[in-house]
Amino acid sequence: MSYLTIDSSTSSTTVLVFNEKLEAIKRFQKEHRQIITEEGYIEHDLEEIYQNLLDLIKDASEIMPNPKFISLTNQRETFTLFTKKDGKPIHNAVVWQCTRGQKICEDILKDELKSDEILK
Repeated sequence: MSYLTIDSSTSSTTVLVFNEKLEAIKRFQKEHRQIITEEGYIEHDLEEIYQNLLDLIKDASEIMPNPKFISLTNQRETFTLFTKKDGKPIHNAVVWQCTRGQKICEDILKDELKSDEILK
């Protein structure tokens, strides 16, 4: 019996394999690129992250092929949009470190009506 934990973080994906006593047996990790645009925006290629995950799961399954359960943690503030038709990302994921929304937030804070509404 085994357990897998998958952690998709800002810089990499990690898969940990645990035995039935919840002792860590093996750790697999693969980094992904930080895409920094000309504007200074920070993005991730979700297809790259997905492929990394598949590679790591394949490696982990050679040690423990039938995990009893799998847990997952992820980047909660990173987001993207997917197409309904095929489930593929429309664009790179916008990473939590990205500053593209900073001016919008600053403008909202300057507008008393908007900022009061948000802060309620």
